[in-house]
Amino acid sequence: MATKANHHFIPQFYMRGFSEGVGRKASVFAFDKDTGKMFKTLVRNVGSRRNFFRVEVNGVDPNALEDAMAEIEGGISVHLADVIATRSFPSDDHFSSVMTLIAGISARNPRFRNQMDIFHQDVAKKLLGVALSSKEVWDSQARRMRDLLP
Repeated sequence: MATKANHHFIPQFYMRGFSEGVGRKASVFAFDKDTGKMFKTLVRNVGSRRNFFRVEVNGVDPNALEDAMAEIEGGISVHLADVIATRSFPSDDHFSSVMTLIAGISARNPRFRNQMDIFHQDVAKKLLGVALSSKEVWDSQARRMRDLLP
């Protein structure tokens, strides 16, 4: 099985709508927030991170998530092309596809992932803080866990 390493959190089909050129030669202008520089590059070089959607679970294909998103994006790209061509939503499915695209771009990016990591760490620290707040609370939690054992 081929390993796909360059995972796009902004779908390439979407970026090609703003590009010069066609297919693998499609290019866009990008802005590097850290350096303040703008540059022209191929669509495949931006909006992605190495192994961003890789799954590290025994028995699961490491590309499972990337492959599933590619399949979903295939349908979305057809619907988006129809919406652009007709300047309307020909069906409820077309509308749903555009909303799915917007939601995906909003939620599957490095900034959102980082915010979710921070949130989960904060919740874990607070729960642990409550569990360890006193010997009585800890003993009560330990008793409840022992009661769950077979």
